[in-house]
Amino acid sequence: SIATFKAAVKIFPNPMVSSATILVQGEYGQHYYFNLFDELGREIETKMPMQKTTHDQSVLYINCNNISTGNYIYNVLDGNNKVVASGKLIVE
Repeated sequence: SIATFKAAVKIFPNPMVSSATILVQGEYGQHYYFNLFDELGREIETKMPMQKTTHDQSVLYINCNNISTGNYIYNVLDGNNKVVASGKLIVE
């Protein structure tokens, strides 16, 4: 069988008020992107590139100045556009 690698994602703070840091621990050398969707599945932010901080970590700083209060779903994509992590992000 082929092993599939999932990335570990930490978002802090979550819920976020004005900004948040998204940290991804993933496959060595991989590039990651961040997508954000509202509860109806509409894309709010598309393929935001994450900055590599080490060989297996990437980070993204986002502010919610243009994002309404509510619940959102995020996806983290690898360089091949495969979803490697997803979860919930709350904006207060």
